[in-house]
Amino acid sequence: MVRDYAYTLSGRYLPPACQPSHEKARLLSICTLHGDPFLKSTAFSLADQFVALNDPYGTVGRILLSALREQALAKGHSVITCYCPMHPYDKIDHLFIPALRLCFTTCNSYHAIPSEPIQSIPFTRFCNTRGLDVRRQRLCFNQNAAAELLVQAFALQSKIQACCNRLEEYSMQASDFSFLDNAYRQILSFL
Repeated sequence: MVRDYAYTLSGRYLPPACQPSHEKARLLSICTLHGDPFLKSTAFSLADQFVALNDPYGTVGRILLSALREQALAKGHSVITCYCPMHPYDKIDHLFIPALRLCFTTCNSYHAIPSEPIQSIPFTRFCNTRGLDVRRQRLCFNQNAAAELLVQAFALQSKIQACCNRLEEYSMQASDFSFLDNAYRQILSFL
């Protein structure tokens, strides 16, 4: 059902292009010491129109965006594929078609596009809502556990950064820069 809808979206938004297609892979959101920022300014510099897939659990976006990527490349469009930093080999979060200034994007607690999308697609249209209701408690638990793991990862990154800074202090104190100054003077004398 999701792949069929991807063909429908492709017919609506992706006209055939008479040029060779190519793909660039990028990360549009990253995990850093300062949290998990989403680079909105980059998104807005690449696209004016957004088709938003509201997918809070990441259940549908992977299939839909992968199928749209295949369709865009088959029709001759160059694409920029933005993978999820937590699943960088198989989960696409955003798909940009720069020639059309168009982006197919996943919207959830990590990626909120503030502008009005030209189309908003609820993930529930592709899911068994009864099955979701039964598993909602487990899904919420998984989301909370993932958030906690991210907080722990950011704390570890901070500790690693502090260790690196201390090592750099030690190496700066132990370095003999007079040797470099002499080498610099010798090179200048040859010139």
